[in-house]
Amino acid sequence: WGDDIEIEPASNGVFELFSNNEIILEKRKLYDQVSERGDIKNNILYKTFIKARSLFPELPGVKIHLTKRISPAGGLGGGSTNAASLLNFLFLGVLFYFR
Repeated sequence: WGDDIEIEPASNGVFELFSNNEIILEKRKLYDQVSERGDIKNNILYKTFIKARSLFPELPGVKIHLTKRISPAGGLGGGSTNAASLLNFLFLGVLFYFR
């Protein structure tokens, strides 16, 4: 029931997010507001990428495929875990798939 995340290098050097929102009920809209369908600048993955890139400009761009099941502000650390996965990819250079 957790999030699925797949991260790979983006050839154009930018941040790309493709997500599937599987959150149920009222929290579904909260995620859409910070996904690629809303204001991406409020997305924790985007913020993580921008901060890391500001410190290390040589980092690659990323293409992220995310199936979101853990609701934002749910207290389960879904977004934080996804951000940690992104940092793992950026700094260890490992193609990453977590399910």
